Amino acid sequence: INHNTKIVNIVKNFVKKIKNIVVQNKPPINEYDLYTLENYNKNEKNIYVIENNTKWWFTINTINKLISTNLAYFDTDTLLVLSKPPNNPYNNKPFSYLQLLSIYEQLNKYNSVSQIFNIYKIAQFNHFIFINQFNCYIKNYTSKYEIYTLTKDVIVDLFDNILSSY
Repeated sequence: INHNTKIVNIVKNFVKKIKNIVVQNKPPINEYDLYTLENYNKNEKNIYVIENNTKWWFTINTINKLISTNLAYFDTDTLLVLSKPPNNPYNNKPFSYLQLLSIYEQLNKYNSVSQIFNIYKIAQFNHFIFINQFNCYIKNYTSKYEIYTLTKDVIVDLFDNILSSY
């Protein structure tokens, strides 16, 4: 029985490796980039995310923006700086540890890792550790990089809310 179990495990691992190779070589399911709406071009510097035999592609700017805006954003309803784990916008599931590690390595290869994603890696892609150890950094990052993206109308509404509160 022990010998048969070893053979079955070897065959399973072989099949798994073949599936991974097939998925890595097939084109991604999304034809266009989420933000830039660029067409997929396999010769460009792309970031790939693979999950359950499905492959998506992102431009470097898009994946950095997706991750950064999840890790640190300004909630205009509550007027708070918040953070949530980065997720895949195509299936709305949080990226797994291995997916985040893969994204990080791909970005690092192109020397394009955002500051906040670098900090998230230092926290071992653990959101609880990230929030507890880097809360001040998250607030500083949001005020430096995210708040400026608010529209004038939102800023006027925020200012009006602050004035009416006091």
